[in-house]
Order: sequence, then structure tokens, then C-alpha cells
Amino acid sequence: MKRGSVSRTLLFASLILIICSATLPVFGLQNSKSISSYGTVNYSKRASAIWMRPGDLLNAPDPSSVLDKLIRGKIKFIFLLTGEWAKDGTIKYYISDSNIQSFINKVKTKSPDLKVLAWAYLIPGYHELVDLSSEAIKQTMIEQTVACVQKGFDGFNDDVEGFLPDKAWNQIIDYWNRQAKAVRDLGKIATNCIMPWPREWLTSVAPYVNTDYIVPMLYSNAPYPEDPFKDIMHTILTKSASPVLIGMFVQSTTPILRDQLGWIDPQIASSGPYPKLAGFSLYKYDRMRDVDWTDWNNWATKDL
Repeated sequence: MKRGSVSRTLLFASLILIICSATLPVFGLQNSKSISSYGTVNYSKRASAIWMRPGDLLNAPDPSSVLDKLIRGKIKFIFLLTGEWAKDGTIKYYISDSNIQSFINKVKTKSPDLKVLAWAYLIPGYHELVDLSSEAIKQTMIEQTVACVQKGFDGFNDDVEGFLPDKAWNQIIDYWNRQAKAVRDLGKIATNCIMPWPREWLTSVAPYVNTDYIVPMLYSNAPYPEDPFKDIMHTILTKSASPVLIGMFVQSTTPILRDQLGWIDPQIASSGPYPKLAGFSLYKYDRMRDVDWTDWNNWATKDL
């Protein structure tokens, strides 16, 4: 999904630290409890999210068991992959309206508290970039967002990772603020994924975006090593004007989800509290193994 670039020097140094140091203990883990069935969840103060593809639920042999995992994990938001942004500012849909309704109906029947947000993305190098200096394109994107949300979604997760003119930060700020207002005017939830590199995303964009949640992606094609992970986390939590959901990449090789959870607690203890820390987001459902769900469910920090 997300692509970012960290300086080679920083990555090399951080990787050496991980290899040479002992594995951190996972703080905040609780004893697991055996739960055989799940219903509506009373969520904690923090809100957690997960990115999903339509087939994760619609093509599952047992859709109910998929939703059981989300409910037990106290997931509140599902970012459902809905489409990609086209150069002209329209959304190229990956899912039909009937399947959107089917997905939402399955979720709401199981637990009305689960929120399904449309997720549209644009990745430099994979998609043509939108020109946000064009008022017509910017307005089209806002109108497309509204039309998408009105298909029955609880909100919109915008994942624009690159745009034209390059580094015209005022343009992405203007677009996201107007988009968030349009979504909120519908009584829905506005969220924005944000890149950690170049660093201006954190220092020149996040402080000026007024949305329900900013979701920094602490990874590119894999989780960032511990030092840059903690640095990005600290920066966004001290710079963002909006509540933050920390985005984590789930993989079966080191650092696994347990490692990342083990980095977060000491960071909060040493540099927190972070008033803007609203929760966490997992990329993504089909990467979550049973051991990841166990580690996640036993991690007390997500419930504070």
C-alpha cells in the first residue's frame, strides 16, 4: 500500500540497533480470556481501526468469524478499500454499489457499533498524481468524496500520498480541510492517512489539518525500524492538530506486530502522555495471523 523513503543512513543504523539489541518486552499485555461469542462492543476511550479489502468479508467462508475477530479486538473503524483516485479527481471504484451495501449490511447486522469508512488511495509511482493547484480538480475530489460517503458509509479515509505541484503543502492542507468539512457536514467521520516522509508531511501539514483523525503510516513496504518508528510517532503526536491513530504494518517477519507494540509503551512512558493519541490502526486484515490477534487482544494500551 503505502510507499515512503527513509534515508539509507538512518535505516542502516536503526537496523543494526535492532539486530544487536535484545528484543524488547511487550508492555501492557494482559492474560487472554476465552470468549466464545461476541456482540455489540462497548469501546474504550481509544479507538482502533483496520484496513480491509471487500473480499476479506464478502468471500470469507464464515463472515461471522471475521467480524468476531474485529469485535474481540475492539476495532471500531473498518477502512474498506473502495477505489483509487484518478488524475481527473474522480474515484475509480474497485467495488460495486451492491457489494458495498452487502459489506455494510453484514457488519451492521453483527454489530451496529462498527463503523465502515470508504478508503480511496493514490500512491506515487503506481497512479497518476492529481493536480491540487487546480480548483476544478480539488472541487471534483470533494464532490466525489461526498457521493461516495452517501452510498451508506460512516465516513471517508482519504489516502492521498502524493500530488502536484510537488511539496505544495498549502494545497493538500486546503483540500483536506475542505474535504473534512464536507464529510462532517453529512454527520460522518473524516480521516486522513499521512506519509512520514518527507518530514514536511508531519511538520508542515499535520499541524494545520482539522479532521476527525490523522493516520500516520509508520511503514513503507515494511515497518520502520525502532528508532525512526519512535521518532515519527513522537513527532506526529506533538505536531498534529487532530487526534491521531498510529498506523502499523503487520508482517510475519521481524519486526512483527508484537515488536511494534513493545516499542510504543516505552515511548509513551518516556515522552508522553500524548493528548492527541486517539488509538491505533492495523494494516491490514489479511496479514493478521492468530498470534497477531492474540498479541493485539492482550495489549492493554489500546484499551486505555
